[in-house]
Amino acid sequence: EAYQTLAAAQARLNVANVGNTAQTASDLDFLRRTADSLGVEFGNLAQEYSKFAIATQGTALAGGNTRKIFLAVAQAARVNRTSTEEMAGVFVALTQIVSKGAVQMEELRQQLGDRLPGALQIMADGLNVTTAQLIKMMEAGEVTAEALLPFSDELIKRFGPGLAEALAGTSVALGRMKNAAFQALLAFGEAGFMESFTGLLNDLTKAMQSADFK
Repeated sequence: EAYQTLAAAQARLNVANVGNTAQTASDLDFLRRTADSLGVEFGNLAQEYSKFAIATQGTALAGGNTRKIFLAVAQAARVNRTSTEEMAGVFVALTQIVSKGAVQMEELRQQLGDRLPGALQIMADGLNVTTAQLIKMMEAGEVTAEALLPFSDELIKRFGPGLAEALAGTSVALGRMKNAAFQALLAFGEAGFMESFTGLLNDLTKAMQSADFK
């Protein structure tokens, strides 16, 4: 499962990076370091980041901005003690915002707000407007996906001071332990077990399809 999770994320990142394997390797390294730092399971983080990276491809949010937004949200989620499922929901909302090209009330108040407290106010502060003004702007379709950049800046300002304390918690230590186990499983697979296992499955399939077996 660990091998399959990594392979799926790597395939999506290759799409986002237009086949640039060096950039994909860099993204995976970024994800490993982020997962270890925040104590968030690498597999989950890689899955959500790869989907987000595909959504930002070809937009002003691609590349370094994708990492910036993703990291700011992940850190804020860690400070808020957001669960794995809730964090996944946050990234789904971000991906939808980028795919639509605009920030809408559904994502901001419901999908983001329910999982990231104060999301509406944080977005308003990032854009230097009141919440009432922000709502009107969204209704008029004036808030583009690029608003996620000042939103991420505001997240860092709000939750950055509490990050060190959050990283000292038990859940972070458990997350890091799970990541160590995940990396160990990957190392086991990369040592040749997966190739041997795949060969065995293919041989069994051929045997079951043969006339002798039937």
